Amino acid sequence: MTKLIFLCTRSTDVSKDDYARLLLEEHAPRVLSRFDGIVSLAVNLVKDGQDGFPAYDAVCEVSFSEQPRHEAIERALGKLSADVHVYRTTEHVPWDRIGDARGNRFAGVKAFYPIKRKTGSTHEEFVRHWREVHVPKAARHHPGMKRYTQNVVERRLSATGDDWDGFTEGWYPEHADYTDRLFDSPEGMRVIMDDVAQFIGQVGTYHLEEHLLLPTSTRASSSD
Repeated sequence: MTKLIFLCTRSTDVSKDDYARLLLEEHAPRVLSRFDGIVSLAVNLVKDGQDGFPAYDAVCEVSFSEQPRHEAIERALGKLSADVHVYRTTEHVPWDRIGDARGNRFAGVKAFYPIKRKTGSTHEEFVRHWREVHVPKAARHHPGMKRYTQNVVERRLSATGDDWDGFTEGWYPEHADYTDRLFDSPEGMRVIMDDVAQFIGQVGTYHLEEHLLLPTSTRASSSD
């Protein structure tokens, strides 16, 4: 599925609380109502991020069933933001053990990891290793990660922004799933770390508060 990912930094004249409220109550619903082909829109409010990485305030994800019109959506989100970095991605979901329990507001821990490939490798080599080699190891050694998505960057659409190769997302229903059950064992952690070193050059971590919005037609059909 095609997904547009918007990495947003709020304008300095908008408070963090006002930014969250306006995104959730005005701008995101307006995007849902104006554009056809949207399957879902996730507004992820950034709770904290890793030192040394951009200080984003929100990560917005718009999944489409048809060709998206990113410029108009970028303008809608950009009215509140000092900067918006936009990426066209292809979403892959290796596993989902949460399903409908994810709800409109995910109560657990959602982690977002922007990734750059290892120096000397191509984007295609990175994607192949990530999708074919890493997934089985992650499934075996990340027992606390109940939903896992890989968003492969096809193209950066904005004029500015880092050249990320992909974005990983992990959902952990309980806090202990993240703090105590991220790895199945010290040996499992070593296997993952050794594998990551084979194809990843840089990875950051952001913790998000996810709000999932669905088009009216999707909500109606799911309630039938």
